[in-house]
Amino acid sequence: MESNETLPEFTEDDDNPFNPGFGVSPPELAGRSTVLAQFTRAFRVGSRDPWYTTALIGDRGVGKTAVLNEVEKRMRDKRWAVVHEQVETGQPLLRPLLEGLITEAGTKWSKAKRSLAKFDIEASFGLNAGVASASVKARHTAPTTTPSQLTRDVLRVIGKHAQDSGTGVLITIDEVHEWTDTAELGTLAAALQLVSKREGLPIAVIFAGLPVSRDVLALAGTFFERITYEELEDLPKESTEVALVKPANSRGVVIDPDALDHLVSGSAGYPYLIQLAGRFAWPALDEPRVITVEHAKRGIAQGREALSQMFASRWGKCSPLEKAYLWAVASAGGTATTGEVSAALGRSTNQLGPRRHALIFTRHLLDARGYGEVAISLPGLAEWILAKGETEIPPVKSGG
Repeated sequence: MESNETLPEFTEDDDNPFNPGFGVSPPELAGRSTVLAQFTRAFRVGSRDPWYTTALIGDRGVGKTAVLNEVEKRMRDKRWAVVHEQVETGQPLLRPLLEGLITEAGTKWSKAKRSLAKFDIEASFGLNAGVASASVKARHTAPTTTPSQLTRDVLRVIGKHAQDSGTGVLITIDEVHEWTDTAELGTLAAALQLVSKREGLPIAVIFAGLPVSRDVLALAGTFFERITYEELEDLPKESTEVALVKPANSRGVVIDPDALDHLVSGSAGYPYLIQLAGRFAWPALDEPRVITVEHAKRGIAQGREALSQMFASRWGKCSPLEKAYLWAVASAGGTATTGEVSAALGRSTNQLGPRRHALIFTRHLLDARGYGEVAISLPGLAEWILAKGETEIPPVKSGG
C-alpha cells in the first residue's frame, strides 16, 4: 500500500483480536497450510527443491507478508539465519541486503563474523551508495571487488558456515515489484545460481510482490524464469470461517451462525476485508460476548466503506484517461482484452499502451492476465468504479 493512504484507526482499549492492515499478520493465518508445508519440505530437502527459491505473488491484502512472517518465525526457531528486506521505490537494495546478511551471520556464528570482516562493502559499492551501517565496518584487508564478486563471496562464506552448523540461511524480500534495478536483480540472481543452485549451499530465498512481479523479475534474466511462482488467492469458505471463528473464540466471543454466514459471504474470502469486517463487527466490552447478525452487517458495511476510501485515494491519483481505461475494464466484468478497451475508448491499442503500462507497473491497479488481457487487481474495485456511474472518456487529441 502507498504510504500516504490511510487505514482505519482503532483504539487499544478493547479485546478485539482482528488486525486489518497491509503487511500485518492476522491473528489466525488460515488457508495457507499447504504453502507453509511446501516451504517446510523445501528447507528440509535443500537447494535442489524447486521451492527453495520462490516468489509469492498476489494482490494487495491477500496475505503475502503474513506468510513471509510465519516462515521467518519457523526458520528462526530452527536456528537459521534469517534476513528480511522490503524494497522501497527507487532505492537500492543489494547493499543493505548484504549488510544485513553479514550482521545476522556474525550474530549467529562467531567464526563467520571473523571470515566476513575482510569484505569491504563501502569500497565495493562506492561512497555514493550511502554510509555503511554501524554494524558493518569497512575493512581494507582485501582488494576492492565488484558488487557481483562481493555478493557471490558473501553468500558463499555465509552459506558454508550455515552448512557446517547444520542449519541454513533464509532471505525474504517483500514488495519485489518495486525492485526495478535490473542490474542489482541480475547480480543477486547470478550469485544464487552459483552458490545455492550449483554449489548446493543452504541459502533459500522467498520474494513477495504483486502479480506484476513476474514481469519485473523476468527482465533480470533467465534465472527468474526458472524459480517457483506461487499465487496466493482469496480464501475459500471453510478457511474464511476459521479466520473469523478461531480469533473470536480465543477471546470468549461466539459468532452466531447466521452472522458467520453474513461475514463469510460479505468478505468474499478477501483476507484484508475479513480482518476489517471482524474488527468492525466486534461487540463492545459491555455487550454480550456474541457477534450477532446486526454486528456482522455493521462489520461488512464499515469494512467496505474503509475499502472505498482506499479506492478513492487510488482513483484520485489516476489521469482522466487512466480512469476511463479502468472503467472500460470494470464494465467488461473486471477482465477485458486490450481490443475491448480500445473499442470502448475509441483509441488504438498503441495509443492506450502507455496508460495500460502505467496502470500495471505504476498504479498497480491492473494485472496482466495472459496475452492481451488485463484485470482489475484489487477485489471490489470494479464494483466500486461501476457504482460511480459512467466515467467520462476524454476526447481524442493528437497523439492519443
